[in-house]
Amino acid sequence: MAHCLEGKLIKQNAIGEVASLKGGKIDVFIYPDKFKFVRTGTLLLIKSYGVYPIGMVLKLIHETRTGSFTPLGMTRDELKRRYPDIEDYEKFVATLVYVGHFDGSKFKQFRASSPLIHDLVFSLDDCLMYFIKHEGKWNFYFLRYFIAEGATPFEVKEFFLNYTDFWKENLSEKREILEAIFESLSFFRMKDIEPYLVEIIDFFSKL
Repeated sequence: MAHCLEGKLIKQNAIGEVASLKGGKIDVFIYPDKFKFVRTGTLLLIKSYGVYPIGMVLKLIHETRTGSFTPLGMTRDELKRRYPDIEDYEKFVATLVYVGHFDGSKFKQFRASSPLIHDLVFSLDDCLMYFIKHEGKWNFYFLRYFIAEGATPFEVKEFFLNYTDFWKENLSEKREILEAIFESLSFFRMKDIEPYLVEIIDFFSKL
């Protein structure tokens, strides 16, 4: 087990569980009290049987379970006081793009077997370096999956924005990071990938 995961993959630390799987996308039911910590671009790890799939948040959905909505004209605090179980009637869902996995000893930026419904989901924030930097070399191959499944340039940029502190800590390697991003995305035609590179360069230029 990677050092960054030791003792952390217990059910008390889970932020949600797998609700469905369709192709390269995984819908995760996020526990209501954890929803505020999940953002577009967040990396999450799924504890599945024999493998640990890694997903990147593409979309967030919060809606009623019944599909109907009635305006109540209350603040969130007022709602909680009047209807303390209101969140039992709501859905908090994150759609992930399957971008890699942890095999029990190393992080890999390609897909393995699929997770199962109700598999527990955890934050991968403490393992970001282990996932992105392999044996001293930066690797952003996982962004290919994210883009191929429909992520816009702004959604890709949100990945970098959500981990701003991490990039600031590694700003001395800015050149190597950008070169690795360009190399990883060179699979795409330049005219298709240019809007993504513009947003990424804009982010790093403002650090």
